[in-house]
This record gives sequence, C-alpha cells and structure tokens, in this order.
Amino acid sequence: MSDNQFSASSALTTDINLKQSSPLAAAVGTSPVLAFTSNSSNYTPGSSAQAIASSLTITGGSTINGARVSITSDFNSAQDTLAITGSIGSLTANYDSAKGILTISGAGTAADYQNALRQVTYSNSNTTLTNATRNIQFSLGELIANPGNGNYYKYVSNSVSYQAAKTDVESSNQEFLGIKGYLATITSDTEQAWAQQQIKGVAWLGGSDAESEGQWKWIVGGVEKDTQFSTLGVAVSGKYVNWHSGEPNGTTNQNALVMSDGTLSSIPLGQWADVDDGFNAGYLIEYEASGLQLSGNITLTLNNQVSKDIYWRDYTSGDNSRWQVIGSTDNTGKFSVKLGDKTALFEKEVDLNWQMELVSDFDKDGVQDLFWYNAKTGEASVWKMKDTATGLGLDKKTTIYQVGDSANWKVQGLADFNNDGVEDILWRNYATGENGVWLMNQETSNGGKLSNDQGIFFQSRDTNWAMAGVADLDNNGSQEIVWRNSVTGENNIWSMQHGGVSNTVPFGTISPAKTSTITSFTDSNWNIVGVGDFTGDGKKDLIWNNSSTGENEIWQMKYEVTGISLDKRFTIEKANSPKWSVAGVSDFNGDGITDVAWRNYDSGESELWIIKNATSIPVLDQKVALYEILDPKWKIEDIV
Repeated sequence: MSDNQFSASSALTTDINLKQSSPLAAAVGTSPVLAFTSNSSNYTPGSSAQAIASSLTITGGSTINGARVSITSDFNSAQDTLAITGSIGSLTANYDSAKGILTISGAGTAADYQNALRQVTYSNSNTTLTNATRNIQFSLGELIANPGNGNYYKYVSNSVSYQAAKTDVESSNQEFLGIKGYLATITSDTEQAWAQQQIKGVAWLGGSDAESEGQWKWIVGGVEKDTQFSTLGVAVSGKYVNWHSGEPNGTTNQNALVMSDGTLSSIPLGQWADVDDGFNAGYLIEYEASGLQLSGNITLTLNNQVSKDIYWRDYTSGDNSRWQVIGSTDNTGKFSVKLGDKTALFEKEVDLNWQMELVSDFDKDGVQDLFWYNAKTGEASVWKMKDTATGLGLDKKTTIYQVGDSANWKVQGLADFNNDGVEDILWRNYATGENGVWLMNQETSNGGKLSNDQGIFFQSRDTNWAMAGVADLDNNGSQEIVWRNSVTGENNIWSMQHGGVSNTVPFGTISPAKTSTITSFTDSNWNIVGVGDFTGDGKKDLIWNNSSTGENEIWQMKYEVTGISLDKRFTIEKANSPKWSVAGVSDFNGDGITDVAWRNYDSGESELWIIKNATSIPVLDQKVALYEILDPKWKIEDIV
C-alpha cells in the first residue's frame, strides 16, 4: 500500500526482524481421532430422519470444545435437514438451516462427543429424488476443515500489529485440539476461496519481504515455511498469488501481508496487499491437520426409490396389466420393493392372437406406448397410451401395417437405427433368413407410425442363426445385433450402420459395417437372455442362462477399433430350478448396474436378482421376491 494510506503505529520506530522465528510443529500434545466404520450410507427420500454415523468413534485427546456436521455438496435448504435425536447431556446443538451446518457446543470428553455425533440424523422431504448424493462432513472442534486440503482456519478479530498476531498464534493460547497453528499460508485458488469465507475483517497472513525487499516468502507454516512465492508482485515458479493490482508497491517498511475483507481502501474481498508491520488488523490462523483424523466424510446416497414398470399379459383371458414396481434401499443396503398406486389392469384385448411385443414412447409424450403384432393376420398396431388418475389408459389404437408371411416374421427388438430419437422395430424371418427394420416416426396423434411403408431390408442369414439381442453395446451411437447359432454354437455381433440417404432412397440403407466373432458356446442349452451393464463399466455385457441346469454366466465384452470380443467370463449364482427363466433385465435399484427379473411359469413366482459390482466382479447381492401371480399364464412382456 502507499505510505499515505497506512502509517506505522507510533510506538513502532524500527523494522521488526520477522525471519528469526523457529519452525512450528504442526501438532503438539495429543489430538483426538475421529473414525467411521463405513464412509457411505443410504437414505430413502421422504422417510423419517435417519442416523448418519451411528458407529462413529472418537478416541484420545483431552477436552473437546465443539463439533460441526455440515452438508458440503448439493445442499438444498428447502429439503435437507440435520438434527439431533436423543440426549447429548450438557452439550448444546444448533442447526443453521440456511447453510446446512449443525453446530454442537460445550466442553466435553471424547465419549461425550462420540455420543452426540452418533445421534446426528439426516432427512430429506423430496419424495421424488433419485440418483442424488449428499456429502456429510463431521468435524471436531469449533472449526470446519477445508475440504481441499483438510486444514482448519480460524479468524481472530483482535486488531493488533503483525508481530503481536504472530506471537499470539505461536503461543498455547491459540492451540486447536492439540495443534499449534500459524498465520495462514495461501497456496491455491481453492484455499484462497475457502480462507476468504472465514475472515470477518482485514486479516494478517504469514507472508513477508522483511528479509529482502520485494522477495516475498511464507515465513511461517508447515511445508510452506521459507518458500518464496513472489518477486515484486510476480508469482515465482508457478506459486499462487492474489495481489491486488499495483500491489505490493515496494514501499519501505511495508513488509507484512494482509488479505482484504472488501473494506480496505477499496481493495476487493480476498485480494492481498503489503502494509506497514505496525498496521493493526485481525489475523487468520491455519492449523495443519496432515496425518490427523479430526474430520471425516460420509457420502449419503439418495437414489433409493427407483420406479420401473412391468407389463403383463394373460394369454387365456386377454387381460393386460402394468405394475409400478418401486424399489427402495435402506441404510443397511437392504433392497425391497412395493407396488405403486397406479398398478392396475388396463384395456383388455380378447383376441389372443395379438401379442404385446414391445413397449416404447414412440410419440415422445412421456408415456410409454405399446406395439402389438397379430401373428395370424399379420396386422401390426400401436396403442397410444395415456396416464390416468388410477393407472394406464388407452388413448388410441392405430393399425400401421399388415405383414405378409405373418407366421414366419418375428419381432426381435427395439433400437434407434437412424439416430432420430425414436426407437425402431427389428424383424427376422426364420423361414427365409431375411432381416429388416421398420423405421418409426414420432407421430403425436397416433402414437407413432412407419416412416416408410415397406421397412428396410438388410443382409439375410442362415436360418440356424437367431438374434439374441440388439443394443448400442459400446455407447457410440450405432446399434449392434447379437447373434447365436444354436446348431454350431457360434456367436457373433454385427455392428450396424445407417446411411445412403438420397432423393431416390429417402430412408437410407441399414447394413452391418463390421462383424465380430466372439467365443463359441457349443452346448445348445446355453442362451443369451439379456444385454446390460452388469459390471458397471458403462458398456454392455451379455448374460447367459443354461435352460437345462439353471447355471448363469455374465460375459464382459472388450470394445476395440478392430471389433468386439469376449474379455472376461463370470459365473453367478445358479437358478433354484431350470423352471425359472429370465423375464427381463433392468437397473431396479438405481446403482448403475443392470439387475435380472426371473419368472417361474410353473409356480407363478417372480423375483428380482440385484447384482452388485464387487471389485469389478459382478455378483448376486440379493434376491427379492415380487408379488405372486400364481396363474402361470400371465406373461411378463416388457420392463421399462
């Protein structure tokens, strides 16, 4: 700062030699240790308040004068609440609902604070939250740890000279849980951002150029002590500085560093200036907590209510139903399901030749529509559906085409082959080996229709080959078709491409751009029963089931420029009986890993297998029974 802005205290007539201080130990005495048995937990939004860290421990140390619990990520003041349940003795607790900070105050032992922190609860009033997280930080003492470096900071408002501040900081008066502090040394923009939130006035920092004019060093601190960070206001060797424009100005005797609180001669909040050593200011103390366990974090997962729809058809009565299956995971990791309020029967189709083949939101109105096929007449129809107060309702039926050779053309699956955002319909003729795609159009009035009236045919194939799945396996925007030859045991994958759009070919062509041969499975009892991300790597895997033995395998695939190949094989639990068959795959608990739905068409039982990733290995975590439909003629048609 310039001389006419700040003058030395009248009592200060000579420069203070600031370089003579001895190094400070980061910690003295005994500090308490805070520990968790687990750093993660689960919470069901909308449920009652739940203890966050009921097995937290605090050991060692002497008197503790405070603790804080704070929500440090994605805090929503209208939804998130921290509280205390039960008695905490003579300690007191106060929750700042605007900041998401629960402060516990009072002198107590490690046991006292352990009891109090174990009773901290979290609740969230938003019942629709899925896939959300909150980071909850527990911190001993009246200070909050900086998430960036783990250190603690304290602003002392006493307005004193630089030397008086430095002397007080190095005394036992300012120890924090057995740690001696030092005037703060700011070495990054994230630390700067944290530090300037702590100050309530102009603050001394631990920098000085008293040893050599213009050569600024951190003269106190832990690892930063004696480190030069600036020469005449320019950062040295990539070191962090936050000087105000024109600072430091090199004026004689202005050898000490301050951080502005926004009131210092119009210098913005957080920026630095050099001032006379005798200027009076508050000071910011930093406590280096490296190697200590004074704080810890728990990640709270709020993705515990995941809703999936299961579509059913009874091929004896013609009844149809949609189940809203709502899954929840409690704080112990136990998964359970219940049926939602809109679980109900919907429009009956008494002609049993009509098969509910596919479920997709063809018209993009937010409600799933149904694609039906009559294998006797060859008619194909889309049911445009609507949500009602009690469930799913039929809005409109539209016949979109009539297929010739209806007995042999079979619907194989859904995939967006032309990248228009609408899923298309894949077909195969198991008599001729022909293959084709119906490109679907987003038709809002009818719930979807064919873009063209013939479909697009692509390369035929020996009828021993069956389509076992279709999906964008490697998330590159193009679709793959998985094939299995039940006679030879061969398996391969066609990577499809859409192109060739022109005036004469307005809908383009679809063809296999690449064929990848994967490992054979000669036992014809083994079949691919699902495609999903069972390993949590963001790419699709294959799940196999042996219809004779009930054995199951997951194949993790490797995706390379040259093609797709088998990377790893994992055996998962065997089905209780070969009478159990896979009815569909989906992520039922919202953890990003695909789970498996099973149906026993003899007993009418159905259950979910929740898969988890155990050190990159997919394993069965839990089996969860679905409500029984004892009549085995009810068939699961799709899960979305």
